[in-house]
Amino acid sequence: MKHNLTNEEIVMIYERFQNHLDSMNEQFDKNRILRTVKINNEGTAVAAVVIEPETVEKLKNSNYYILTESITNKLAPIVELIKDSTDINVKHISEEL
Repeated sequence: MKHNLTNEEIVMIYERFQNHLDSMNEQFDKNRILRTVKINNEGTAVAAVVIEPETVEKLKNSNYYILTESITNKLAPIVELIKDSTDINVKHISEEL
């Protein structure tokens, strides 16, 4: 059994993490986070919750945020090489996300 990642898998992982990091940063810039809230038995909704700037800093110093940022920073140059050297339709892959 092979355990190597394909170029498409690398691009997909990068795009998912980068989109998530961008979303977190967008919310942090507005001093808020998004929470999924259950609405009776009707389903769920997303609510923006305002947080203090100190909380934003704590979240940016969390292991989760640091790992997410580290992964995207390490994969970015690899994804650029993949884009430049292969015929993978990167735009198609990222649009499916």
